[in-house]
Amino acid sequence: MTTQVKEPTAAAAPAAAAVPAAISPETATPVAAADPAAGLAREKRKFTVAEYYRMAEVGILHHTERVELLDGEIIVMAPMGERHANGVRRIDRVLHRALGDAAIISVQCPLRLDDLSEPEPDIALLRLREDEYLDSHPGPADVLVVMEVSDSTLDFDREVKSKRYAAAGIPEMWVMNLPGDC
Repeated sequence: MTTQVKEPTAAAAPAAAAVPAAISPETATPVAAADPAAGLAREKRKFTVAEYYRMAEVGILHHTERVELLDGEIIVMAPMGERHANGVRRIDRVLHRALGDAAIISVQCPLRLDDLSEPEPDIALLRLREDEYLDSHPGPADVLVVMEVSDSTLDFDREVKSKRYAAAGIPEMWVMNLPGDC
């Protein structure tokens, strides 16, 4: 799912009214967070993958918008510029030539890390599976390597995503650093 947060409109109000039944306080995962303006600790409400999908179903998130779920937080993904898109296409082409049918090459598709995280890496090499993940998104045990193409997101990819992938048990992550031309 590639979506972003959008502001509800008056037309979306009936759909938004259905959200409390699907996203309840009982399923919330509060996390203490600092409020720099007030100098006080506040709690953040984390969302599960199921709630994230429900938000898309009722129109809170739109399928054309670019967001991903990481540690229960909905993260807005940077717009994909020409250099980023070119980097993803180049990696995809090279991998198809080199690997053929030895692995599944997943381009910007969700990985289900756990109940609170479903990132969409630029490329993931997946173990072959007869059903090709028809009924479920791949999980950490299915991933051979994850690749991120970084133009404006290098620090986030290195500091946040790499740690999240490692914590989930993904054995390797590669970063294509576009500003560094590597």
